[in-house]
Amino acid sequence: MNFKFSVQVLLRAKDMLIKKQFQKFGLISLAVSIFLVLPSFSSVVWAQSDSLDRIVVTVNGEPITETDVQRRIRLLIFDEVQAGRTAPSAANVRAQAIDRAISQLVKRQEARRFGIFIADAQISARLSELSDRNGVSTEQLMAHFVEQGLTEADVQTSLEEVLIEESLTRRVLSRRVLVREEEIDRYLKVNFSEFESGEQYNLTIIVIPDNNQLTFARRRHFRQVAEEIAFEMNSGRDFRSVAIAVRQIDGIESGDVGWIDVGEIAPEVLQEISKVNPSQHVGPIKSEGSLMFALVNDYREAGRVELPEVREFHLARLVLISSNDAGAEVIAEQMENLRGIIIDGADFSSLAKLYSHDNETRLDGGDLGWVSEDNLPFEYFEPLSTMQPGDISTVQVSGNSVYILQLRAVRTGSYETSKRSVVRERLRNLKLRNESAKWVDQLRSAAAIKYRSNY
Repeated sequence: MNFKFSVQVLLRAKDMLIKKQFQKFGLISLAVSIFLVLPSFSSVVWAQSDSLDRIVVTVNGEPITETDVQRRIRLLIFDEVQAGRTAPSAANVRAQAIDRAISQLVKRQEARRFGIFIADAQISARLSELSDRNGVSTEQLMAHFVEQGLTEADVQTSLEEVLIEESLTRRVLSRRVLVREEEIDRYLKVNFSEFESGEQYNLTIIVIPDNNQLTFARRRHFRQVAEEIAFEMNSGRDFRSVAIAVRQIDGIESGDVGWIDVGEIAPEVLQEISKVNPSQHVGPIKSEGSLMFALVNDYREAGRVELPEVREFHLARLVLISSNDAGAEVIAEQMENLRGIIIDGADFSSLAKLYSHDNETRLDGGDLGWVSEDNLPFEYFEPLSTMQPGDISTVQVSGNSVYILQLRAVRTGSYETSKRSVVRERLRNLKLRNESAKWVDQLRSAAAIKYRSNY
């Protein structure tokens, strides 16, 4: 057997995990990797095998033994050799191993504090994912690890630590990391050539304001105009003639915009215009606080960069908020009643308008619009994982908030959605790495770490 993969592949099994959890976020690289053991390091790895149970250091009273240190030494050497770097000296590799063991232990202790425990079945499932990706059985994969000098305990411990890392990232670190849309815009502006697809649409558009900043009367007026435009279009009226006519109405913008790269077109607009042929029109499309009509004059393509598909979820939510965490139990009962009424046939949007405390969505009946899978709030992953379009989630509690979700539809996102997803993941990974390093430093600073003098 000839396996060749890196540290990240073993511990993260990232691509498969992403599809199962509706997310794309990177994690700290800690792992086992296949390597050829250099003879000059065999003495480093096993030199102290006669004292494997000796306590080397304690962290908050919990011991790190020589067994733990030897495991870290093996893994560190594996990583260095796999990466093509010169393995550190015996003294340096031991110091690094102890340091890594301390960091792992403070994270394990923090995981216990949050009630995070990894079951054997989870470790087995992750090993199976890795085996499937490499086209071998788990027995063959494990046998190969053992042939290369690792023990089964090495592999299982490393997999467990990655699962802990992932759980802590979701539970703790993800809440500290926010990737703003303007950050993605800035990245794409600087690195535009990386995603240059050559796809362009030549458009004529009509844009009508439709947002909560308008007075009720003005918003109703604009919506009536939109209905009249739709009627004229469906009656066969020339699009450009209508665009010229409505240009006289204060607040409405219309006219030819020429050739536009697909990356500059809002995803919801691109989704619709990609369905029609040149000389056809679409609309009204709800987009960024406006209603838009668009005439596709022409289309051209010069190839595109291959990107992974990203799903988008059309969601609505109904939220109740108590004055404190203790009150969440009371409003959870109220939410159960509302959920039951909705399941019995009541309209979700109508109840959201009446009862929801979410000012962001209440006026729109709880509608969140289309949300890409990589931009979902992490607490939505679990309920959505078992939902089908039309389903209502079970009651979810988050601090002093209680909510239910309605999954209205699922679709494959546009090319622009995939592009922004790739950039969002990169920026999030960078922020997560930085945040994780700071967080571990904080945990270590607060821990009582006592070294044994004879290590």
